[in-house]
Amino acid sequence: STFTRTGDLIRALDLAFKEMFEFPTRPLPEEELKGVKDMINNKRAFLFEKIDGVLSQLYMMKMYRLNESFLKEYEARISKVTAQEAQNAVGEVFAKDQGYIVVVGNSDLAAPLKAWTEEQGGTFEMLPAQSIIEP
Repeated sequence: STFTRTGDLIRALDLAFKEMFEFPTRPLPEEELKGVKDMINNKRAFLFEKIDGVLSQLYMMKMYRLNESFLKEYEARISKVTAQEAQNAVGEVFAKDQGYIVVVGNSDLAAPLKAWTEEQGGTFEMLPAQSIIEP
C-alpha cells in the first residue's frame, strides 16, 4: 500500500515491478539479508508492547492454527533464512502472471494505466466508485 502523486504513478509502477521481478535473479548480499532479518526480529518486540498487539498476535495464531512454538521459535526461524530461500520466496510471491494492482484515483488515470497494464501483458478493468459504494 502506498500513496503516489498521479503524475508519478506509471513511473512508480515501473520501478516497483522492476525491483520485484529482478530481485530473485541477482545475488542477495549477506549484509542486506542480515539487516532485513534484524529489522523483522527487532520490531517484533513492539507487537507485544500494548494489549491490542498481544491480541492481534493471539488472533493470528488462532486463525492460522499456530501453536505456542510459533512464538517461541519465530526469531530463530527468521535468523536461519538463507539468501537463496529469501529469493525463492520472492519469486513465488511476485509471480508476474499472478498479480493484481488496485489503483484508486480519478478517471483521468484510466487511459495511461490501461496502456501500461496492456504493455505488461495484463488486463485492465475500471470500476466507477459509484458501483462499489452503492450495491
